[in-house]
Order: sequence, then structure tokens, then C-alpha cells
Amino acid sequence: TKKMNQPSKFKNALGYEKKEKYTNCSVSSVSTEGRLIAVNCNFLAMSWSNAGEIIVVDSSNQISVPPNQPRIKGHRAASLDLEFSPFSTDLLAASFDDGAVLLYKIPEGGITENITQEVQLYNRHTKKVPFVTFNPIASDVVCSAAYNGEIHVWNAIQGETVCEVSAEDTPTWVNWSPNGVLIGATTKNKFMHVFDPRNNKEILKHQINEGFQSAKFGWIDNDSFVTTSWNKVGKKVIRLYDIRNVNEDLTTAHVTETDIDTSKTVTTPFIDRESKLVSTIGKGEAYIHYYDYSEGTFKKGIDYKASEPSISSVLFERKCLDYNKNEIDRFARYVNSQKVYYVSFNIARRNPGFDQSLYPPVECGELALTFDQWKGGETAEPIKKEINTIENKFVSKVETFVKQEVKVTQEKKP
Repeated sequence: TKKMNQPSKFKNALGYEKKEKYTNCSVSSVSTEGRLIAVNCNFLAMSWSNAGEIIVVDSSNQISVPPNQPRIKGHRAASLDLEFSPFSTDLLAASFDDGAVLLYKIPEGGITENITQEVQLYNRHTKKVPFVTFNPIASDVVCSAAYNGEIHVWNAIQGETVCEVSAEDTPTWVNWSPNGVLIGATTKNKFMHVFDPRNNKEILKHQINEGFQSAKFGWIDNDSFVTTSWNKVGKKVIRLYDIRNVNEDLTTAHVTETDIDTSKTVTTPFIDRESKLVSTIGKGEAYIHYYDYSEGTFKKGIDYKASEPSISSVLFERKCLDYNKNEIDRFARYVNSQKVYYVSFNIARRNPGFDQSLYPPVECGELALTFDQWKGGETAEPIKKEINTIENKFVSKVETFVKQEVKVTQEKKP
């Protein structure tokens, strides 16, 4: 095990709360490991307190949400997780506590009247679904995970199941590897699972948590991931694992570990893969801790304390950042006072303006593979571009959804 001992190159980053806030945000109080808010360069989505309702507003225009704000409504179960498509900023996935997963298309310019019709309903889960996530490489590939550990990969256009694997227990976090090949899942029984969904195969199963709280994880790259969990003496730790070290019994040894703190709050790691930055936010905490992953170890970055504890936080895609102000990260945070506000991190420079050394090429939101290519076993890396060549208000139209006239559904298993 290696211990970090060098400071991060981002140790001088300055964090600040933006003055503009969304207020009167009656976000759902449902208990979930998933995300109650989702954000991209165009929209901010919030799971609302009225079961099944979702508010979607302009992510660059902070407002006081009026009681008559047009919204997504019609499904009567509570929403447990939200995520926007990485390829079409107007496509939103929502999972619900009745086992359904719905895809909605946001009109150009935002929602001006209530939306009561989804573009797709996936109804194959038999338990609550706390997670839904889009494949980061291929179009129309969606993963959803239910309370009984069932993980389904399905086609967003036809609503057809591609594969099913089992994590055996309630998932606490689920996500794709950066190249869209593997699915990782942490579970309440303290294990980390990694699956190859196209071959219906589990390639890693390893106990990562010695505590009783939920562990979370995030992919650093295609071969390694970090976890936030507790060790035997009750300290919250962040660990790095390399799946290339998997043994015959599907276990692996972590290669790097460092303490976070001694709190008992569930902490989520957020990964900025372009800059190898890992930030951690505890549910119900005001702190954001930063770590710089480099040369097989972590270097401590800044510790930022916000004005209010977070209930749900999400990280903006890097292509959305204000590179002219040397912004390196931005979070949207929902807090107890029914507000959503942004926390921005910037690098101070003597000479103002764009500093290209801070911005490796970023994922630009363009498809690398079609659904059929992905299903057939092809692989690719995310398409990246220089950040100052990407229009921040990037919308990629998904023509197959635009042309779709008949909604395709799947019935639940008997």
C-alpha cells in the first residue's frame, strides 16, 4: 500500500459558491442511493416532492421555481435517480421505486407545458430501481439496477433487454467504465462487482468495506477505480484498485489508500478523468475534499467547506466549464434550505484568460459507437476535443427518438 506524500498541482485552486441560486426547490425527500438532481450544459433536473414529477430548468439561469412551473408528470411512483444522456442534452432518464425506468425528451428551449408522455418505458425490473446510467461510448445503451441486485443492460430505442447480471444485493452505486465495456457496482453487502455485460460474465468480486455504511466508487480509467468506504478501525478511506490484479477467485488487492476522515456519512467520489482529479462529498456534509491521482498514488488537494451541508450533489461535465476563467470543476448541490447552487473551483493566474495547460482534451459528447457496434463487441475510447473548440450549449439530436411514433414497452417478468 502506498501513502500519498506530495501536494497536488491543484492545491491552490479556489472554491467559491456562486451568488445566484435556484430557490423554492421542493426536491423529493425519498430515501435513495441515487441522484435527486441531474445537470448538463443546458438543463438542471430535480426529482420533485410530488411523486413522479420532475422539474427541468435552464442550468444557466438560476430562478425561484414558481409553484406552477411546467414539469414532467404522469408517472405516479417516486423518482430514485436521474441522468442526462452524454450524447443528447435533451434526453433524460429517470428510475422509479415501482421498478420502472422512463426516458423523456426535453423540448428545445425547455419545458413550457407539462410533459405527460415518455419516449421509452423499460418495465422489466421487479423491484425498486435506484440507478440508471447511459453508456458513455455507444448510443442507445442503458444500464439500470434494482434493489434485488439485478443489473439490466437494454436498448433505449426498442426497450429490449441485452443482458442481465446479478450483484446479489442492493446496489449503492453503479456506473460504466470510461470505454463503456465494463459495469461496476458496489452493494450493501460490502462488495465491489465488475461485470462484462456483453459476455454476461463477472470479472471481479471483492469485499471493499469493513464498515456498516454504504460504499461508493468511481472509475479513474478503464483499468482502475476508487472506492470510498470504511476500514476495520472505523476510518473513512479512499482506495484505488487495479482490475488487472484480479486473482483466480475474482478478488484483487488495492494499491493505494489514504484516510478521508472519521465521519459516518456516506461519501461519493466524483472523478474528473481528464485531469485525474478525485473529489469526495459526504451526504449531509458541507466539505468537499480533493485528491490528485498521479503516478499510482493520491496527492492531497484542497479541502473546501460550503455554507450548507449537501443532500445531493452532481458534477458538471468538463466541456461545460468556463475555461476563460480557468474553472477546473463545478458542482450543483441541493441543500436543506430548498436551494440548488453551484460551487465552482478555479485556478488563479497572474495573467487572466484561457490557460490551455489546465485543459487536456475533454469528452465532447459525440458518439464513438453505434448500438450494434457495441453489442457486436467493438471497443472505442471517448471522442475528445480541445475545450475551447466545443460550444457550451451543445445539443446532439437523436433522430431515432424524434422519428419514433409508437412507444415500445416491455412487460414485467411474471
